[in-house]
Amino acid sequence: MSNRVQSIQQGITGKMVIILLLVQFILQFIIVLGTGAHVQQLAGEGILDLRFHYTAVDVEQLLGAGGEAGREAYTLNQVIDMFFVICYATAYTALYIYSSTRIWRAGHMMRKLWFIPVLVGMADIVENISIFSLLSSYPALSDATAGLAVAFTMTKHILTVVFLGLLLIAGIGWIMKKRTASRGKLQA
Repeated sequence: MSNRVQSIQQGITGKMVIILLLVQFILQFIIVLGTGAHVQQLAGEGILDLRFHYTAVDVEQLLGAGGEAGREAYTLNQVIDMFFVICYATAYTALYIYSSTRIWRAGHMMRKLWFIPVLVGMADIVENISIFSLLSSYPALSDATAGLAVAFTMTKHILTVVFLGLLLIAGIGWIMKKRTASRGKLQA
């Protein structure tokens, strides 16, 4: 592992992780209950970002049903979502690094998976750029752009599930480490 990665791992504090997670949750609240809900109210359907799968026909229906106001609200949602992506990718990477360095020894395979939330964020950014393209080209939608958007939406969701599984494993590892440590204290 490079010295740069090691220095980043050593610089992550619990306070930093909590602040990053709080900012991420605030932005998520704004998107889900604010701009995303506004798009749903205008269009009668939820935003593409939260669906696992959709088609070019679904895109056309959503963007058409909301009218110009719906597309403007969706564009604002995507701008906020770009900040959200950066926040959640950073927050969850920091959380995983912080947790894994306290659970597993240096060189352990599980410590090397810190990049998964970065991949989620990268997929989300490509998804957002694709949706921006769809919004700006409406009504002349490209099937290829819609296909790209859905491919990266699905990739984002699949990688998110993988990451949540890693967090679950990290949580179990932390509990096991705490139980082993407390048994050692009781026996001493």
